[in-house]
Amino acid sequence: MRYLAARWTSLAAPDPFVIAAAGRAHFRMEDLIRLAEQIRDLLT
Repeated sequence: MRYLAARWTSLAAPDPFVIAAAGRAHFRMEDLIRLAEQIRDLLT
């Protein structure tokens, strides 16, 4: 038996961000913040 995350299937509820962005946003704010923190850590 294997585990498969529900969000990888059609069983998961649609992501509210994806619905609200309607294809207009390529990145989520929380992902951009995490990326900025990682870049800052690499540069220090």
